[in-house]
This record gives sequence, C-alpha cells and structure tokens, in this order.
Amino acid sequence: MRTQRLGFVGLEEDTVSACLSMLKIIDGRSSVHWDQSIPDDADVLMVACDKQEQTRRSDLSDKPCIVVYPNTYDRPASTFSLPHPFRVMQLLDVLDDVVRTLTTDTTPRHTSATVTSTTPDSTTDFCASLHHVINAKDGQRSELLMGSKVSEHHL
Repeated sequence: MRTQRLGFVGLEEDTVSACLSMLKIIDGRSSVHWDQSIPDDADVLMVACDKQEQTRRSDLSDKPCIVVYPNTYDRPASTFSLPHPFRVMQLLDVLDDVVRTLTTDTTPRHTSATVTSTTPDSTTDFCASLHHVINAKDGQRSELLMGSKVSEHHL
C-alpha cells in the first residue's frame, strides 16, 4: 500500500482532529495510506478557503490542494473541494479523486513502447470472459474464467 502525506493549512484544530480520525476509518478502504505531515513535506494540502493565498508560495504551489469551504458558501473554483462539515465518505471520494490525479500525472506515458507478456494476465482474461458472458446473445454458450480454472456456463 502506498503512503501519501497530507498537510493542513489554515484549518481549525477541531477540523484537523476530525479529519485525522476519519483518515483512520478510511485506512483500509482506500488504496493509499494517508499520514499527516507539515505542509512543506506534504504530497497533498487541505486548505481553508480563506487561506488559499498561503499555498501560493513557490514550494507549495505545485501540490494538489483540497479547498475546505463552509457549506453555506458557494463551491470554490478549485479542482478539489470539500464542504465543511464533511463526512467520511465525502473525504474518501475527494482523496480518491486526488489519488487518481496523482497516479495519472506520475504514470510514465510510453507511446511507442510495446508491452509483451509470455503469460496471460488472469485479471484481463477474467474481465474479457465476463464481458463475453454479459454480452453473449441468449442461447449462445459462454465460458467464464474462475481463477485459473475454466467453468462453462449456459446463458
């Protein structure tokens, strides 16, 4: 499991404490383990909407920011935002969006490289067979891979 560091800028102490408690609940439901960090060392920042200027410093400006705004305000024009007060699932959704963005931004793109494999990927095989089963016309015979065994099912 990958670990990401989360820094807090301008949020009230009770909000930070609640967020850290929620992160303990999220740990295991997310593909990433989140640790608290100082803003300079953080991978992602949670920023109070009225403190956004503090993240304009050159050493913080390249980090994804989750803008936390009072739920009575209009949603800020930010890629990631979270109304306050927020619930665990709202926090999880925003953090998952951030992780997807970080993964997309850091994944090397190989335009001319060809990936070859001598053994088929069982996940791909299973997905392909599941797609075939779901999209097969009535009366057609379909095969569904289950792990490394093949099981035949009639639709």
